[in-house]
Amino acid sequence: MLATIVLVTTTSAIAQAQRTAAPRVPDAEAIAAKQEKARLADTDTILALSNDGAVLYANDNVKLSGYQYCSQAVALADKGEFRQSVRAASKALHVAQATNNPDLQAMANRDLAIVYSYSGQLDKAEEFAREALRYESKDPKLVIGPANKVIGDVQTRRGNYAGAVSSYETALANSSERYAPLVQSSLVNALIESGDTARARQLLDGIAPPTDAQLAAQLDRTRARLLLAEKKPDEAVALYRQLTTRQVGTDSGYYQLWAWDGVARGELARGDKAAASAAVGKALASVDGVRSKFRSEEFKMGLFSDLQSVFERG
Repeated sequence: MLATIVLVTTTSAIAQAQRTAAPRVPDAEAIAAKQEKARLADTDTILALSNDGAVLYANDNVKLSGYQYCSQAVALADKGEFRQSVRAASKALHVAQATNNPDLQAMANRDLAIVYSYSGQLDKAEEFAREALRYESKDPKLVIGPANKVIGDVQTRRGNYAGAVSSYETALANSSERYAPLVQSSLVNALIESGDTARARQLLDGIAPPTDAQLAAQLDRTRARLLLAEKKPDEAVALYRQLTTRQVGTDSGYYQLWAWDGVARGELARGDKAAASAAVGKALASVDGVRSKFRSEEFKMGLFSDLQSVFERG
């Protein structure tokens, strides 16, 4: 999942290299993104989404169960189709309220929390995650784990690493075996940011090698980040450079972009500013290609909010 990004701060040398390596995104696009976020923040309340869901549900020629709408919402969010994902979750929310089904209420709000987290709308993500936790679910691991992970992701992106560690620990204690590695990876990243590299190392070394290519790439990136935090830049750069050619399906470009960003940080830690600048240039050169693969404007907005840090670190 693309929504598990955890950013780190680097020095002004990389920031300068980034500023000279590529132009800023046009002001018009940035303004449009802010306006769209403001519009969504004003309209996408629980009441508004429930009302929207009722209209959308009434217009469906083939009406699905609330749980089927939840499945749609998750699949659409993973593909970056955020507006369509919100619509599917809204229909699930309407069905849940119409049938007085607290389990479906929990899952619909969970899905809304996830999609808003993916799109970078942190206030909305946290709001719906906490709303999901208000309802009793049939299988708590399907709600408590993901909802607390969303809260941890929000806290991480706000720089509240101690809070994120606590939220991820709660999520991990309430996650399915399949979901747990995602939470563990996020927890390791939060521990790195909080300065607890010893515990981060212990936890990371205890994670079984995943069979999923995306999760394996994510864990290796986390492993490289930990090596940097442990003052082992040579090992970190070697691993990051391996990741610059790693193929992980349709998301390969995305993971390679962040691998080059890691190479830059590692080279800077080794004192090689020229190599760091070159790596930053390769990261920035792939930004437009990564963004162009996503059809949803909402997803482009959310991704841009993260990629903007590549331009402005320091």
